[in-house]
Amino acid sequence: MEKHLTWTKGLLGNTYQLFENGQIVNTLFFDTWKNKARSMGKENNFLFKKNSFFDSNTQILTGNGEIVGVINFDLWQTKATVNLTSGEQYACNFSNYWFSKWTITNFKGKQLFYYANTTSGTITANTDDELILLSGLFIKEHYSRVLVLFIIFVVMFTTIIT
Repeated sequence: MEKHLTWTKGLLGNTYQLFENGQIVNTLFFDTWKNKARSMGKENNFLFKKNSFFDSNTQILTGNGEIVGVINFDLWQTKATVNLTSGEQYACNFSNYWFSKWTITNFKGKQLFYYANTTSGTITANTDDELILLSGLFIKEHYSRVLVLFIIFVVMFTTIIT
């Protein structure tokens, strides 16, 4: 069964709201100054937690503090893997450098297709796995923040040189 979801995020906001049939099904809150995000859903709550901004791993915990997975970010490419404690492994790949199109798949039939514009986007999925849906948004936000830091670095570097 194919699912179609939408999500919104304020231009400078840190909160993603995930909708299905016009109803909010989950909210993902990013902490501005800490390396973590919390989700609040109808059924489950999750915490995505990194030790530092430059850490390539993010732990995924339940509301009870139980680790249910780890996201591993590739430091040199815009790729990530999601490894669940259940043994499932997912690959995330971006289709462009602006992080507006990406997919997550486990290569065994589960696929999620994400599309984003500036403040909203869509998700087409053949699974209703809430954790993987949210992981895709977390991965996007991670790489978007890396892109912003890179742009700031380039601007500062060129200003210093000139």
